Amino acid sequence: MKTILKYCLLNLSLLFFIDGNSQNFSTQGSAQLSTTSPLTYTITPNQPTNSGMITNFFPLNLSSSFEINFEMNFGSTDANGADGMALTLSNLCNPTLVPGGGLGIPELNNILIVEFDTYDNDGTANSDLAADHIGIYKSGIPRSSLSNLIIEGSSIPVCILDNCGNVENNTFIPIKLKWIYINATQQKLEVYVNNTLRATSTTENHLANIFLGNTNVFWSISGATGALTNLQSVRFPNFTNTIISCIGSTISLSAPALGSNYTWSNNSSNTNIANYTINNNQTIICTYTDFCGQSKTVNFNLQANATPLPPVTTSPIVYCQSEAASSLTATGTNLLWYTSATGGTGSTSPPIPSTSLSGTTTYYVTQTAAGCESSRAAISVVVNPLPTLVLSSAASSANQTTCINTPITPIQYTLGGNATGITITGLPDGVTHAINGNSITISGTPTATTAATFNYSLTATGNTCGAPNLSGTITVSSEILPLFNAISPVCQGTAINIPFTSTNGIVGAWNLISNTTNDVTYQFTPNAGQCALNTTITIGINPIPTLILSSAASSSNQVICMNSPIASIQYTFGGNATGVSVSGLPAGVTYT
Repeated sequence: MKTILKYCLLNLSLLFFIDGNSQNFSTQGSAQLSTTSPLTYTITPNQPTNSGMITNFFPLNLSSSFEINFEMNFGSTDANGADGMALTLSNLCNPTLVPGGGLGIPELNNILIVEFDTYDNDGTANSDLAADHIGIYKSGIPRSSLSNLIIEGSSIPVCILDNCGNVENNTFIPIKLKWIYINATQQKLEVYVNNTLRATSTTENHLANIFLGNTNVFWSISGATGALTNLQSVRFPNFTNTIISCIGSTISLSAPALGSNYTWSNNSSNTNIANYTINNNQTIICTYTDFCGQSKTVNFNLQANATPLPPVTTSPIVYCQSEAASSLTATGTNLLWYTSATGGTGSTSPPIPSTSLSGTTTYYVTQTAAGCESSRAAISVVVNPLPTLVLSSAASSANQTTCINTPITPIQYTLGGNATGITITGLPDGVTHAINGNSITISGTPTATTAATFNYSLTATGNTCGAPNLSGTITVSSEILPLFNAISPVCQGTAINIPFTSTNGIVGAWNLISNTTNDVTYQFTPNAGQCALNTTITIGINPIPTLILSSAASSSNQVICMNSPIASIQYTFGGNATGVSVSGLPAGVTYT
C-alpha cells in the first residue's frame, strides 16, 4: 500500500443471509462485477493508480451479534505488488471512495476499519509490517498514525496469516468477521483468516465511541493501487440474487431496511417485505429510497422448480407381533421420513417399525428433487396379534371320563388375537362343538357302543401369525354292574347292614323299594362318574315263632284225682315254628 494506513474493512459475507434477501452492492471507482456465480467483484485491476469500492445495500444492526464471510484475492505479484484491501463499517449508505494508495478508505471519523495491507510503508512507524498484515482502526483520521489502532494486546498490526506468509498468491482466502455484542456498553470485533482467529479488537463501548450511539451501519470493501499494482478481487460464495423455490410455494422477499417509498413489481407492498407465490421463473424488482435518501433498486431472480410426485411405496406392510422388522423402503430421491402427516422434521434414516404391540402405525415419506419436497406418501404398518387358544372351563374338563350314553361335562375354550375359527378333530360320536363369538363349547353324549379313549385336538384358524393347538382326552367307559355278596335271611325286626361299596369297588347308596312279609328288596344307585349300573338285592325275612294257649285259660293249670283224666290242654304255635318239645308231663299224660 502506498499510503500508510490501510483501513481494510472486512468484507462481510453475512451469515444471517436467508432465502429471499437479495445481496446487492453499489460500486465506485474501478470496482465492477466479475461473475455472478459465485458473486465476485474486481476491486482494482492490475493497473497503477486505481481505487474501487463496493457497498452493500443492506444495513447491519450493531445491537446484535452477526457474522460476515467472504473471500479475498490479493493478486499474484508479491515484491512489486500493492496495496491491499479494507472493510469499513460506517453510518453512510455510500461512503466516499478516496483515490491513491490508502486502500480507498474514507478519511472520516466514526468508522470502523479492518485493513488487509500487502505493502510495507517503511515499517511500524507508518503503521506497517514487512509481512502482509491486518490492522483494526477506530477512525480514518489521521490515516498515518497508530493512535487509532485498537487490536487487543498489540500496539502494531498483526500478520494476515498465522505463519506471516505471503497472501499475494492469486488465491481466494476465506475471511470471517464476527461482531460480538456483549451488552450496551461492551462490544468487540474478531477477524478470522482461513478460519483461524488473527485479530480481536479491544472490548469497549464502540457503539458510543465510534458510532455515536447509531446502531445502523453499512459495510464496504475497498482497495487501491499506486505505482505498484495487483488484480484484487473479493468473492461471496454464499451470496446470490437467485431464489429457488417450488411451484406453488410462498416466499417472503426482503429489500434493505431503513428506507422508504418501496415499490415492488406485481405486488402492492409498500414496505421492504413482499410475499410472492412462485408459479414460474421471473425477476422481481424493488425500487426504494435508501437510508441516505438515494434511489436504489434490488433485483430478485425467482426460479420455480416443479414439485415432484410422492415416492413410490408399498402399503400396507404386515408383520406378526414380535416378528423382526426391516427398515421401511420407498423409491425416490433424497427421501425424508416422517411420523405424522403434517409438521415435524424429516429424517434421512428410514424407520424400523416396532412390532412389540399389535395395531396399525402409519409412516410418511417424501422425496426432494431440485430443492422441492413432494407431498407425503403414507405407509401403513400392520402388526397382527399372535393368535391364542386357552381352556376357559375347569382344568379337569379337558381330560375327562364318562359313560356310554352319559353327557360329558361341557368343555370351553376361548380364542384370542385375531383367530376367527377353530378346527376340532378326534371327538367321539355324539359330541360336537359350537362357536359363539370367540368362545368354543364342546358338549354332547357319546354314543359309542364299546369303551374307548378319544384323543381330540383343537387348532385356531384365520390368522397368518400362527395356529395354536390344544388337545385333550374323552374316555368313554362301559357300564359296570356292582357286585355284592348275598345276605342270608334275617329274623323279622333284625337290623340289616348292607355295604355301600361293592366287591368290585363301586360306591353308592341303597334305597328300599319293596317290603313283604317274607323279604325286603333294596336298590343300589352308584355315585356319579363311575360308569356303574343300578342293581338290587333281596333279603329274606323270617317271622318270629309263636306258641299260645288255645284251650281255656284254666286248662293250663288244673287239679285232678289220681287216676282221673285231665281236661285237655291245647296250644297253638305260629310264625315259622314247625314243631314242639314238651317236658314235665306226669306219667300217663302225653301230647300230640
